[in-house]
Amino acid sequence: DYFPVFPSDEQFKALVAMSRKLGCRAFLWPSGYHWTLTYRKQADGSFLWDDRKRFDELAAPHAVHDRKGQVWRAERSWLQGGETSCMCPGDPWTLDWWTKEIALPIVERGGEVIQVDQVVGGTFPACYSREHAHAPGPGQWMTAAFTDQLQSLLEECQKVERDFVLGFEEPNERFNHLVGIQDYRDLESPYELASVFNYLYHEFLPTFQSNPHAGDKFGMAYCLVNGQIPHTVPSMVMGGGPAILNNDFEEWTGDAFLGWAQVAAYQGVVWNGKFYRDEQEKHDGKASLRLENVAESDIVQVSQNVAVGAGIAVGKRYRLSAWLKTDRLARKGAVNLGCQKADGKWAGLGHVPMPPASSDWTRGSAEFTMPDDATLLRLMIHVEGPAKVWVDDVSLEEVRPDGSATPALRPDTPPDHKLMKQWVDLFHGEGRPYLLLGRLLHPPKLETATVTYKGKTYPAILHNAYRAPDGSEAVIAANPTLRKQSARLNWKGKEMTFELESEEVRLIR
Repeated sequence: DYFPVFPSDEQFKALVAMSRKLGCRAFLWPSGYHWTLTYRKQADGSFLWDDRKRFDELAAPHAVHDRKGQVWRAERSWLQGGETSCMCPGDPWTLDWWTKEIALPIVERGGEVIQVDQVVGGTFPACYSREHAHAPGPGQWMTAAFTDQLQSLLEECQKVERDFVLGFEEPNERFNHLVGIQDYRDLESPYELASVFNYLYHEFLPTFQSNPHAGDKFGMAYCLVNGQIPHTVPSMVMGGGPAILNNDFEEWTGDAFLGWAQVAAYQGVVWNGKFYRDEQEKHDGKASLRLENVAESDIVQVSQNVAVGAGIAVGKRYRLSAWLKTDRLARKGAVNLGCQKADGKWAGLGHVPMPPASSDWTRGSAEFTMPDDATLLRLMIHVEGPAKVWVDDVSLEEVRPDGSATPALRPDTPPDHKLMKQWVDLFHGEGRPYLLLGRLLHPPKLETATVTYKGKTYPAILHNAYRAPDGSEAVIAANPTLRKQSARLNWKGKEMTFELESEEVRLIR
């Protein structure tokens, strides 16, 4: 159920109207043909959300059916023990439903851009129903059905919003002519990165990276030089302050602590433990974090990531401390410390164990050094088995060589601000003829140092070459590293050398 939207249609329309005055466009991603049947399985076997009755009454005949003639169902990790089904676009009912019951209501409320999500490359499970208007099993009808869906969406939505733009999850060149923006996820490849779709179709269809990560400067530079639309990751806080956001657990958003997130599941196992804001038992201030488990199998973890550059730096030594209190602890519990490295792998840095049961608060601490190739620090408040513990006033300090310590403070701007600002300025400025619909050329030879990113070796300076519609050509280069880098470039029959400062972007004509 998408409508009425939360908290109300009126508030949504007001938000859209306000954002339009700032030059923004509302871009919504409905979940394609997927129909969530159940969500978040509870200890008693029930679900936080259970829509099976309505689905059976309204939609089941029009859903994808398997070889046995049964409605297709599947578990998905993000449903936390729940299941989804999938509507079949080979049934005219589904095409009509998506256009009239999902897309049009969005546009009527002010949405101008829609992504048909969870239809990777315009695909969906093969349907074997003999009651739908298609041959049973996979076939060309699947491409034809999605083509009909996109055409119907464009025709109907543009009647309401002249400038309506349509897209779908992950590229498929069969549908390039029907969309105006393309979700792209080449940065998520486990193999050597290569922006092939962009190289082939950049002058026809603008792309954007679907799931960028805050502080991933290499990934940002990769998307920049490959001509993708700038995609920012919002910061939860503005201005300076402690590196650990909401380190005293005072700020509560109604169901979570600002800056902290509960890990709901890991490696297919649902973590059913609970966390609470406790205003009765606290070390200082108005509240503390309380974690509780009931069953032996219960696990609860509340975590926060701190990006390198957001108050911490590689090669420096730090001390994490926290005030802790235990009522009961059957197994283990700790504030665990880890870091993610440039190759994407994780490494432990230490831990602050939960103290024995006591009526008193105890201050625990651990020291660690940020590795040279670390990209972020992860704090994991983790408890397993029956437990009731409290955590309050977590602090992070830089330990100097002489043993003195000073609070680790984040700067006034996010760690990726410098690189992002250059990207936006270039995309909307002198680089626009190249970065927006310019033709990608075979990249000229560039010699520079190398770096490791997600276990693969890449140039320390990333680059690409473009031809603009007016025939002019340019190279765009970016240095996402923390150090100045030099390069030798062979461009238009000439060899040139240049240097880029840390996080510098340059347009070379």
